[in-house]
Amino acid sequence: MSINLPPMQEAFWPWVEALLMFKGKMPLAAFQDEYGLPLLEFEEVQEVVGVVKNLGAEVTLIWSGSDCLIKKNNHDNQRVVIDMDITEWLALQSHFPTLSQLRGSFPHEKVTEVMKRVEKLYPKYDFFHLMDDWKRKRDVKKQMCLKGKELTQKLETYIEEKSVVAITYQASGNLINLFPHRLVYLEGSLVLIGEEISDKMLISIPIDEIAKLKINNDNSYQVNFSGFEVDEFIFAIRSLCENEERLILKVKEKEGSLDLSPAHHFLGNPYITSNLEGEMIWAASVEVSTPLFEWLHRIEGTIEILDPFHVKTAFEQYKEQCQVKNKSLKKAS
Repeated sequence: MSINLPPMQEAFWPWVEALLMFKGKMPLAAFQDEYGLPLLEFEEVQEVVGVVKNLGAEVTLIWSGSDCLIKKNNHDNQRVVIDMDITEWLALQSHFPTLSQLRGSFPHEKVTEVMKRVEKLYPKYDFFHLMDDWKRKRDVKKQMCLKGKELTQKLETYIEEKSVVAITYQASGNLINLFPHRLVYLEGSLVLIGEEISDKMLISIPIDEIAKLKINNDNSYQVNFSGFEVDEFIFAIRSLCENEERLILKVKEKEGSLDLSPAHHFLGNPYITSNLEGEMIWAASVEVSTPLFEWLHRIEGTIEILDPFHVKTAFEQYKEQCQVKNKSLKKAS
């Protein structure tokens, strides 16, 4: 419902506020000067008085000779209390930019005063602060993702070229020289496996802990660990994490047409055979993680998980989460 009292819509609000605050009796002209109210025609004043009466105020206009007096018996001190949960309050705040289109009007200024008071009481639930924080974290995540892809591409090149690299840690700023052996997923994160030049020992470094990476032009380093020893090192780390499983798949496509060696996945003791029906069976020791499920999701139409059953169940749950996420993204777009 909208109130339209032409030609004095803006004048309506200060008159209503003054009439609700006023108590006593005085000439209409003096009342207008006292509260600094905009000029109205007498008929317009009567309309405003009628609205205030409907709000429960005992206000009347009395003629005394040629003077019009305004009289109000009760001083209106009623309050409107709105009880909202956090979601409702956040939703209301999200409409503030729309309300700002009325900037400069009396209603907008009054609403702004109220909202500022409420925001001071509940600073934790500031919608725009939450959105700014979310956007900042999203942007940082995007930058890290791009940086991670760039680092991965460089490391893949250095591993292939068997080049020693200089790595600066993100947190401490420490610098180490490393001979890179493998990039592999461990505990759900992409990790660089290599041997430290100074101590001549194998170490693992998560990609997101690398701040800087550059090639070391010293080609005199002699590698101390074989591929088999690197594999044993990865096996040892995975055994500590206790999330390794022997995954068994039934492959519906011919071996050559399917990617059974996904990048950066360490597949322990891979094995391929056929069952009595001539169907291809593939098995390998894998780390159960999101990257594994992402790979299985890509080839889902060409494989079937036979064992373990709890991995199959976890994969189904992963797919359900992906569907929910995709629906949310479609709604947001």
